[in-house]
Amino acid sequence: MRRHLALLVGLALALAACDAAPVLPRSEALLVTVEGEGGECPQGICQWRMDLFGDGRVRQADGTQRQADPDATARVAAAIAAADWDAILARPFSGECPTAFDGQELTYTFPVAGEPVVVASCSVQIDPGQEPFASIDAVLFAAGG
Repeated sequence: MRRHLALLVGLALALAACDAAPVLPRSEALLVTVEGEGGECPQGICQWRMDLFGDGRVRQADGTQRQADPDATARVAAAIAAADWDAILARPFSGECPTAFDGQELTYTFPVAGEPVVVASCSVQIDPGQEPFASIDAVLFAAGG
């Protein structure tokens, strides 16, 4: 009986490990992707993307990279970890999306617990002064960034 129980426990642990998301080292972990779309650019609709990683790397869609301040990056990581996603997602956007009049929609994608949390400005009312958005915007849109 004990042998069967030990075998079942071992099998359960093995199956759980197969289902687990890979754990990336902190320096390689993606904290957030921010995308903008809308408006008119010479080549058509304006689109851009920036990825912020735990080591402070900011990578743009064209592959260029820069390094963000480590303290600011740590604030972003802490703000994301402390975010109340249910409360953030519970505030629906009302009104006309800025893309209707040559503006942009911002989409923040957070890889939280293996599932992406997507917060799009034309679906969710984003308060730019609220965390984690305030810290993210400070890092990604800092002067010279």
